[in-house]
Amino acid sequence: MNTCQQLKELAQLKDGWLDGQGFAPDLDMLSWLSSEFDSNYHTSLPLPFFYPMPNGGVQAEWTGNNWEISLEIDLISKKAEFLAVNVLSKAVQEKEIDLSDISGWTDLNQTLLEYLGYQC
Repeated sequence: MNTCQQLKELAQLKDGWLDGQGFAPDLDMLSWLSSEFDSNYHTSLPLPFFYPMPNGGVQAEWTGNNWEISLEIDLISKKAEFLAVNVLSKAVQEKEIDLSDISGWTDLNQTLLEYLGYQC
């Protein structure tokens, strides 16, 4: 399933989707995220799986090269918390990435290329 399709599924959520709790992601912000992924995400990288977060945000996840990676995206601020955990060494890497700027997308792409073991 591609990024656009996954985000369209998240757009179907309504407030209270999580056992009466949980805010639905903002439709305009989901559209922004889909457009940004289409424009700025490196094509050689695997697509993430997207999940809704109870606060109305979106979480993207990748697995590969002994790393479990998540990116918790605040759709309003357009900032994301990057977390990578190595399943063998238990090493943990964290950082904030600003997805409102192309430099944030460049940082995300470079970081994912490094951790997932892909080359351009």
